[in-house]
Amino acid sequence: MLNKIFNKIFDPVRDFYKIVVYHTPKEKLNKLEIENIKSNGLIHFCNRQNIPTILKEGVKGGLKPPLVKAEKNYTWYYIYDITTYEKNKRIVHSKGKRRNDYDAYVIIKELEDDQMNKLRIRRKYDNAVIYPGTLKTKTMDAHLIEE
Repeated sequence: MLNKIFNKIFDPVRDFYKIVVYHTPKEKLNKLEIENIKSNGLIHFCNRQNIPTILKEGVKGGLKPPLVKAEKNYTWYYIYDITTYEKNKRIVHSKGKRRNDYDAYVIIKELEDDQMNKLRIRRKYDNAVIYPGTLKTKTMDAHLIEE
């Protein structure tokens, strides 16, 4: 009982600490993560109105102010996996304005080796992946989020 109360109090504190300390993904992808991206792609949550531009020009960084100055121009993704889709959607929708605005997603596949080498992952918190700048590939498929 005391353990549950302790966890209820300190879990949010621990999560906040992880967000602050580990916000910007810094770790390189491991072999399994690279293989998963090659097989399944990356998922980028967005607003359906932006889909035509994303498919034409790629996912552009710097369109919204970053949470951390060092993240200016980064674009954000998750490694696409049907088993983590709902979890990742909940994470994205839990972030303020994105709850109502992000009603679609783009699956990005066939990244070039140089693009893959620029990706960084935030393993200690939610496995978010960043790319510095605009990410565009030959295979980008858009989907609407079904509620």
